[in-house]
Amino acid sequence: PKNTAGLPLRVGVDGPVPAPVVPPTVPIPYIPSSRNPATGAPFGVLGGAAFDPDYTIGSTHGLNFTIQREIRAGTVVETGWIGRYGRDLPTRIDINYVPYLIKDMSGQSQQTFAQAFDAVATQLRNGQAAASVTPQPWFENNLGAGGTIALAGAASSNFINADPQALFINQIDPRLMTRGSKPVLNQQFQQLRFSTSTGWSNYDAFFLSLRQRFARGLSFNLNWTWAHMLDPGGTVQDSAGGQLTDPYNPNYDYAESNYDRRHSLSVFGTYQLPFQKSNRILGGWTTSFIFTAYSGQPLIVTSGAPIA
Repeated sequence: PKNTAGLPLRVGVDGPVPAPVVPPTVPIPYIPSSRNPATGAPFGVLGGAAFDPDYTIGSTHGLNFTIQREIRAGTVVETGWIGRYGRDLPTRIDINYVPYLIKDMSGQSQQTFAQAFDAVATQLRNGQAAASVTPQPWFENNLGAGGTIALAGAASSNFINADPQALFINQIDPRLMTRGSKPVLNQQFQQLRFSTSTGWSNYDAFFLSLRQRFARGLSFNLNWTWAHMLDPGGTVQDSAGGQLTDPYNPNYDYAESNYDRRHSLSVFGTYQLPFQKSNRILGGWTTSFIFTAYSGQPLIVTSGAPIA
């Protein structure tokens, strides 16, 4: 076998790994070409990934407070609170996401894109014909007279299905560029997932523990915990796979983690069987027991549609 440079690959031999030769037609640094709806030129990058140059290694801060008391000889009760707070955790955002709160770019009204979008979407979802939707200042002022009806007719499914991203990519930005105006979204890449360290998590737990030291043949530990785990991504802390639904509002997804367990109970111990204690064969036997129970994890409901 050979690598991309046409050099033979050797397995099990010490030495430097040959690096592939970069084709001379690819400029370094690579600058993606821009889309041009007039000529049909596509995005230079349809789906790309980037890494935050200011990425910070995450950390976890732990706090706890406990009270312990021996209620009788050999029996100890302990209760307390535990806190674990993760900061600068891995997450991803789409940096070419629709700025849905952008105001009328013409300056002729204070209407935001979100307000205009919702107004048209509500009418279409109620069965109103695209040709009779109410003109919205954001669309009329930026796309020209009749822009609202033109959009509703050309992309009614984007309104009904709450997909402003597709509406911008396929309709709004091309129309703006045709009119000689600047597009809203970046035209070099259609989507760019940006790995950064803006995630966080909050864990709080209260616990109750009862421990019985070995007495009268019995010893056991009983532990009950009530806990609550919250984060904005729903993934484990060492995963960058969780992408924020709304990069302009990270708190939008802040809720129970998908591994949040509200209640945990465990009991374990030993018991020395009371019969035939003096018998070398039948006596001196001990049995052990373990019991665990947990409440279920939350049901995570997701939708592929962007924020509208």
